Amino acid sequence: MTGCETVSISKLKIGTKTDFDILNAQGRVLLKCGSFLTHHVVDRWIAGGFTKVLIRKPPAGSEPNLLVPYDAELLERVAQVFSQVSSSILQFASQLGEHSQAEVATIELLLDSLVSNINADCDAAIFCAQGISVDRFEIRNEKLARRCVQMSALGTATAIVMDLPFEQCQTVSLAGLFHDIALLNYLPGVEGRHDADIHRLHPLASARLLDSISTVSELTKTVVAEVHEQSDGTGFPRGLSSSSLTVMSRILNIVDAYLTLVDPDLEQTAFLPADVMTYLVFHTKSGHFDRECAGGFVRAMSIYPVGTRVELDDAHTATVLRSSLTDAICPIVRIDSPNQPIVDLRKSARCIVRPLPEVSGKHKRLPKSKLSEALWVVSPTASPDTHY
Repeated sequence: MTGCETVSISKLKIGTKTDFDILNAQGRVLLKCGSFLTHHVVDRWIAGGFTKVLIRKPPAGSEPNLLVPYDAELLERVAQVFSQVSSSILQFASQLGEHSQAEVATIELLLDSLVSNINADCDAAIFCAQGISVDRFEIRNEKLARRCVQMSALGTATAIVMDLPFEQCQTVSLAGLFHDIALLNYLPGVEGRHDADIHRLHPLASARLLDSISTVSELTKTVVAEVHEQSDGTGFPRGLSSSSLTVMSRILNIVDAYLTLVDPDLEQTAFLPADVMTYLVFHTKSGHFDRECAGGFVRAMSIYPVGTRVELDDAHTATVLRSSLTDAICPIVRIDSPNQPIVDLRKSARCIVRPLPEVSGKHKRLPKSKLSEALWVVSPTASPDTHY
């Protein structure tokens, strides 16, 4: 095929981002330029009978086409992985709680797939993660397991947008999933303590529960223990500040705050995602969150996160399809009217006037009067059964 070079799969370098497209013999793109080449991806090709692939370097100066809808097959794969990971983490937590042999290999394989699928299209994965819904009457552990999947997915998307190495993206993925593993069981050694103490100590308990799993790295356990630490030293359990925290911990810290505010417990109002993004930027400027990681999170999500319905200045309504990655207030939108195009607001005379409330009424506008409050902080008298 013109412009392509044939290479053996065995010659491809695992764990790196490609600077070329990888195609099959028929010219179908198997992996886009800039994607992670993982063991999961390569094993899938080998299982499909591939021994060689074609590589194609993109033209110099070319940019990714953002004006495209999500691939239906990718959405299905991501949704399937989310469901499988949610079930696996519940089983894993049960095994830990029963002190039986806990198997992490299946989870690691699923997360390898998750990282590669998120990297293939971060916006599609964020769309799926944002769409994970829970019912207020659901079993607590099932709700919390899905929240852990959201944490893993949005944290991984942020790490990828920040161009972190593959190993660090994997750590974010795994630590995001495991960060509340103690709350899926019990907290050894703290029975009889006040609920606030249990919540304050659960990051350390989660890390300790992972000590019995030899394949879980010390770095992953460190990140699990640090998720709730704030950059200004006001977090818990140790009150560490930004200079003492890993970049992976700092990423998950802001993702956790976002999820707490858009999908909180039963006693707290859930706020519109766009308002929460603005709120987090405000508190980043105040020093509560790490600037570099908050910047990566905003680039991944935009101020108007994927799936947000917005009103434009020409009175049209639209739905945010993609982050533009370069302009936080000018995402890629799909006009809601029939047969209307996908629009890159960076290159359009149109602009967003405001986010629109949902028909369901689940999320409310965040009042300006609450902008300076630390709304993501758990109440000292809160029960761990209603908080993450």
